[in-house]
Amino acid sequence: EKRYRELIESVQDIIYKISPDGYFTFVNSVVEERLGYSENELIGRHFTDLIVPEYREEIVAFYQKMVEDKQESTYKDFPALKKNGEVVWIGQTVRIIEQNGQVTELVAVARDVTELKTTEDALRTTQTRLTTLITNLQKGVLVEDEHRRIILVNQLFLPLLLFTINPL
Repeated sequence: EKRYRELIESVQDIIYKISPDGYFTFVNSVVEERLGYSENELIGRHFTDLIVPEYREEIVAFYQKMVEDKQESTYKDFPALKKNGEVVWIGQTVRIIEQNGQVTELVAVARDVTELKTTEDALRTTQTRLTTLITNLQKGVLVEDEHRRIILVNQLFLPLLLFTINPL
């Protein structure tokens, strides 16, 4: 028990267990550092209390399906509420624990993926802007990837491309 507890407390990820009906039965102390809640504040509390309200229904449906389908393990990102009200994105892997064919608990390893989500969103925005710019540019543009495969051609480049393929 002591070794187990030392291991759980030494990782930088939030580790927790919830009952099949969604109530915290265990959380490691990392949760306080990451989300601001003490272990005592979460034990017995429903996990949806920590999810941004407009995402709760989606997340509950995701994990209900996991349990119904008895998926051994899943990964999901969602926005969570820190104790101070700040929103952070959590990425977590959840595993089902069964005894005699019955789900007895779910075990999760979660981490703050806010920085990753912010970077992904910025990249998507940049890609959209670049595509829009190239599409609307008044010059013919062709974009290739690192393997010299064409990945984007605007309308003004098409006649040049067709001429290259089918010269007169």
